[in-house]
Amino acid sequence: SQYLISSEFQNQEPVPKLVNLLELLEGGKYIEFWASKESYKDRVPAVKDFDKPIRRFMFGVIKRTYIAVAREELMGLLNLKDEELTAFISDEQLIEADGLIKLPPTKENQ
Repeated sequence: SQYLISSEFQNQEPVPKLVNLLELLEGGKYIEFWASKESYKDRVPAVKDFDKPIRRFMFGVIKRTYIAVAREELMGLLNLKDEELTAFISDEQLIEADGLIKLPPTKENQ
């Protein structure tokens, strides 16, 4: 990821922090991603609606990986509050039963 950035800028803030966020995201370390993003908020430029496409990416990986996920776990992975997760579940037309959210079948999760 740093190969696209001129070497003269690779160590200048906020580039190292953005690269760290990218590595966490690509590594599936979503909870750590959100914690780091929050800790960098004063050093990383704000991007309007940044979280929404990040959550879409994360959810795409999650639904290809799992057939069901615990509500609390998904809340943490997507960094959503309870009511936000409820809206997300509704928007995605997911089914929740007994604290588990059933994910749509994909060729990867079957």
